[in-house]
Amino acid sequence: MYNVNFEVVIDTDSYAGNFERELCAYVTGRWDHETHGGDQAEIFEKEVLLSKLELPHDPFEGYITTTLTQDDDCPVEAYQCLEWEPINKKMNSVGIFFEIEPTTEIIELIKERSYKFANEGKIFDHPVTLKIIGFRLLKRTVKIEETNV
Repeated sequence: MYNVNFEVVIDTDSYAGNFERELCAYVTGRWDHETHGGDQAEIFEKEVLLSKLELPHDPFEGYITTTLTQDDDCPVEAYQCLEWEPINKKMNSVGIFFEIEPTTEIIELIKERSYKFANEGKIFDHPVTLKIIGFRLLKRTVKIEETNV
């Protein structure tokens, strides 16, 4: 069963394939546990989980989910995906998958962390060079039609 019901899409001015996993880790603390996002997930832990003691737990717990995506022609479980930018057909957006509709607080945290990543973030010790254009919430729905046979 397809477990992604919602997607928060972060639109940028840059090709997202250069930073999608790092942005997801910086914003949510989730990463692929291989090569991309570990440093950014540690920053999330320090800045969000350890600094906001009023939060009883990870704000994304129970909301965020993974789904199969295509990475280097191999399907992989991921928390994020590349999106086609409908206006210019460039892959400039990152979508973060949710099983449950994210709360207003979660969306505000995503926005805050995304802007901070664009202004202060680093990938392999190099400054990030991208601009956040906006945010969208996508809701996946299934329509069932019945016909007599």
